[in-house]
Amino acid sequence: MTQVMIHPASYENVRQAVDRAFEHFSLKLQDKRVLIKPNVLRASHWNEGIVTHPSVLKAVVEKIETMDPASIIVGDNPGLFSYGANEESFEKTGLMDAAGGHYENIGNDSVNVDFNPDFFTLGESL
Repeated sequence: MTQVMIHPASYENVRQAVDRAFEHFSLKLQDKRVLIKPNVLRASHWNEGIVTHPSVLKAVVEKIETMDPASIIVGDNPGLFSYGANEESFEKTGLMDAAGGHYENIGNDSVNVDFNPDFFTLGESL
């Protein structure tokens, strides 16, 4: 059964919404490696609405830190206009600070992987 949570929030009190989401959608992260991937489409100011808001990322990072994971990595690989400008994009958007020291350039080791049609059939919804 699909579940949805609606919680009125603002960027000033987003931590309450994040805490509630983690209560509602329980995750067992103890001793797991966790990748937090905010949307960083390009180097922009956060108030342009192009990237995940830094307060949302900070709230998620702080919540996951309390869950005793083995490690946390925060990263994305901006595309199109800022492809490869990972650090610049994270700095300009304010997401570098919000990552709380967990930022890692996950675009450095990317590899091309051939598409395997055995894992997808026509008409199948993603």
